[in-house]
Order: sequence, then C-alpha cells, then structure tokens
Amino acid sequence: MEPGAKTSDFAESNERSLAYARVRQSLQVLSRLPVSASNWRPHLVVLSQGGKEPPAVLEYARLLGARHGVVSRVVFRQGLLDAAAMARSAAARRRAVVGDVFEEEIVAPDVEAALPVFLQAHALGPLKPNLALLSYPVLGAGPAALVARLRALAALQISSVVMLGVAPLQQVQRVEGHIDIWWRGYANGSLMLILAHLLTLNPGWQGVRIRILRLAKNASEQQAASDELRHLISVSRIPAETRILVSTSPFSAIMREESRDAAALLLGFVLPSADPAVGSLFESTARALDGMPPAFLVSTSGAADLLG
Repeated sequence: MEPGAKTSDFAESNERSLAYARVRQSLQVLSRLPVSASNWRPHLVVLSQGGKEPPAVLEYARLLGARHGVVSRVVFRQGLLDAAAMARSAAARRRAVVGDVFEEEIVAPDVEAALPVFLQAHALGPLKPNLALLSYPVLGAGPAALVARLRALAALQISSVVMLGVAPLQQVQRVEGHIDIWWRGYANGSLMLILAHLLTLNPGWQGVRIRILRLAKNASEQQAASDELRHLISVSRIPAETRILVSTSPFSAIMREESRDAAALLLGFVLPSADPAVGSLFESTARALDGMPPAFLVSTSGAADLLG
C-alpha cells in the first residue's frame, strides 16, 4: 500500500478490526485461567435510578471497579419497544462515559421483570456480572423495588453493594484517614476487605489505611475474634489493622463513636427471608448511619471468600 493510502474499512489491519482481535484473544486467555477469591475482579453493574443518582455514586463505582475490572451502568426505562424507544436506547449505548464506564439503556414494559434477563445476558464468555451497586433510598420508588432487585441478584449469585449516604464529589476523589470494615461474623468479610483494598489502589486514596473492627462481649470472644481477623489478613495478604472492642453497648452507638471520621464504612448484611424485614433492615440502618461517612452495605454471593 502506498504511503498515505486509505485502509479499507474491512481490512484486517484497521484499528477497529485489531481491537476486536485483541478483545477476542484476551477473552480466550481469561476463560482458561483458574478462578479463585485471590484473583477475583469486579464486573460491576450500577443499577441506575433513571440516571438521577448523585454523581458521587458513579464515581464510587469507578473507584471500586474501573482500574481492575469492568464497570457498566444500566438505566431501565419503562415503556413499549417502539422505534423511538429503541433509537434512544441505541443512542445511550453509543455515548462515551467519562471514567471507562460502559452505558446501557434498557426499554421494557416491566422493568423489574427485565432486570434478571439483562443480568444474565450482559455477559461475553467469562465476563459476567459478579457485583451490583445500588443506592438507598430508591428514588421515586418504595422499599419493594429494592427488595425485588436484591432478590434477583441473590438468585443469580451476584454480590450486592447498597450505598447509604453520598459525599460531595470532590471528597470522593481525594480522601485521607481510614476505611472501616465492621466485621459482624457474617460471610461478607472477605468481599468487604477486597473492596476496601480496591478503593485504596486509586489515586487520591493511596495511603488510606484499612481497619477491621469487631465488637466482642467479653475477653474470650475478643481473643477468638482477634485470631480470626489475623488469619484473614494473613490469607488475603492485604495490609490492614484490627481493632476488637469489648462492650455491651448497642452496636450502633459503638460504630458511630469509632467511625465518625472514617473515609468510608463497609458493613455486611444478610438478606432477610421476609420482604417487609428487608425494608425495615435498610430503614433502621439508614437511621443508625445518619450523618456518618458514606457507607457500603455488602452481601456476597460467596465467590470472593478468601477463607473458603
């Protein structure tokens, strides 16, 4: 080909063709690599509330997943699949989103029924969603919408992170101090530690310490908790401090005292079997965290269990 000559759109050497080839090769390599908690990486989906969530929510998603995983944001629009709706959806997918977040817009007559279908279809080979970020309260909807989404995620074995409280954007991008993980004996500790570690890898968060805190009722429980947390840190090889507090005071009071100056809090939760109890859980937790730093409530699918 002469210098300056235009490459055919269908030539194997054009930029888009080469990019496709690299993606295919990377997916083939990824599918052959063994999966374990120690090499778990987030394929995070932000379940948007009609695009109305504060900018800091999307920024936290980038911090959790964009550098070492894949982040998508999906906006569900209730409506019929007419030509105009499909054109808007296609235009949304073509938009570039700052921070390497892939944008999706889904039009469906029943949004909640469409969610599990989307989550199953939003995959390419080994790249499948394994983490969803939601915010509470759900704008324009009651607790039932949150319950339905959490149930769908649990059924598909996708871990959930529900965010309560949002800091101003400039405070999200540069922080100092410590991230507090409150370990309460649930199975969510490994994922919380991994997510805290991923936060600290971002510019503006480097140097932030990770603290794992646990409340014990007596000295015997304190020793057992200390041994458990030291084992977790040893297995994960993630630098972290531990703090075991012996007290019979209510958990919420201890948490507010210890973590009022934290950059972020991570707490585990187990999805109650009764739907009304789910709404009560988040309402009471939101009250306990009122005025506190941004908090992430984490429920794991078990895929990132460092102790398993």
